[in-house]
Amino acid sequence: MHKVLIAVAALAVVLSPITKAGNTDRDRITDLVVNAERGDSSAAAALRAAGPTGLAALMERNRAALDSYRTGAQATGNREPADDQTRRLIEVIDSVAAQRDAAWSGLYWFTDLRSAEDEAKRLGRPILSLRLLGRLTDELSCANSRFFRAALYADQKVAECLRDHFVLHWESERLVPIATIDFGDGRVIRQTITGNSIHYVLSSEGMVVDALPGLYTPDAFLAHLASALQAFTSGPVPSRFEATPVVARRHQDSELRKIVYFRTTYGLTPLAGEGERLAQVQREAARPPPAAQAVDRALSKTRAEARVVRDLGSFVAGPPRHDVVDWNALAVRRSGFSPVSDVLTPLVRAQIRASQPTASESDLVETMRQFSVSMAADTFMNELELRPRVLRWIHDGGGLAELQTLNARVYDELFLTPASDPWLGLLPDSTFRGVWTAPAEESRLVTSR
Repeated sequence: MHKVLIAVAALAVVLSPITKAGNTDRDRITDLVVNAERGDSSAAAALRAAGPTGLAALMERNRAALDSYRTGAQATGNREPADDQTRRLIEVIDSVAAQRDAAWSGLYWFTDLRSAEDEAKRLGRPILSLRLLGRLTDELSCANSRFFRAALYADQKVAECLRDHFVLHWESERLVPIATIDFGDGRVIRQTITGNSIHYVLSSEGMVVDALPGLYTPDAFLAHLASALQAFTSGPVPSRFEATPVVARRHQDSELRKIVYFRTTYGLTPLAGEGERLAQVQREAARPPPAAQAVDRALSKTRAEARVVRDLGSFVAGPPRHDVVDWNALAVRRSGFSPVSDVLTPLVRAQIRASQPTASESDLVETMRQFSVSMAADTFMNELELRPRVLRWIHDGGGLAELQTLNARVYDELFLTPASDPWLGLLPDSTFRGVWTAPAEESRLVTSR
């Protein structure tokens, strides 16, 4: 990755340390951890209610068991531990964290924005809010959110930054569509087929300061987190970090100047007016955009979903574009944007091993290389095509944006999965399917089963 993009800005903030719990609180949390390990669901719920402190205590007490579990998973590709006690521990950790595979990240997520805002005000931190299709606790949440769990949250440096400097929150935009392909002989493939995710940097009041649409490499993700923290200013004691419109807009000006420079460097189309041009394409569409267009907004997930979307018959051509960029070729050309496979997280390696149990080591390395390149290409596309539009929307609104309003625009105009289309572009009205059942009737049939 180009040195300007991976340089992690100095965190020009002073964060107040989390107040340590008294002996009574520590003893109570220890008791909850012991009982949760034994399968007490009420104790697990109480640990969840205790916030990040409860999760940290649970993981610290079981550090050796978790190290052993992760080592075994990397070697075998098996997520399920061999013994019941470790299996129960993994389930408890996920439930306390509100994130699948939290044993690899150790991150605690709020699922209620008001609670996240209260915690952000208490600690004097900004919020990193994830919006996704499905739930972060689901194995089959949207593809990008799965990549976040494996390639970002499980990265040690990323996890430390998120744990030490942000309050984490996620919210489901809508359920993610899942296609089931039944071969009739007991073999079944279940695959998500569309949907995208975005991280918002919020003030403690819930106002948007910055946004990172789609998948980034860990280095680029860290660089943007560090830069976004500079959009916050320290308030009066006790320490409280609030985003002011002036500082936030200065941050966005800086980011947009950087983007213009890189677009010029790589010979891409000018940034000015591009957002309006793409928005006009949307306005001219007589119907919701087909799912194929939405798939193209996220390159890594395209590998996993495009074939299924095409086979479902929804690969309908969208408006012609004359500025299509080969992002993968660009990523390969710029060697710094192609992280080598040996820097991928242990969780990525374990999942690749699980997906190809009989593959040779060279085949596994090639899969890792391909994912590394696609992740780098995603970073390029998100940074130079998608993120500038979101920054413009925030910038033009004065430097801060209301979350729900901005998010609706992101999913309507940027991700091409508008809330007004219940079928997410997977079922164009003009498609003849050779069956008697209307889509709404099919929906009722599935619901009634």
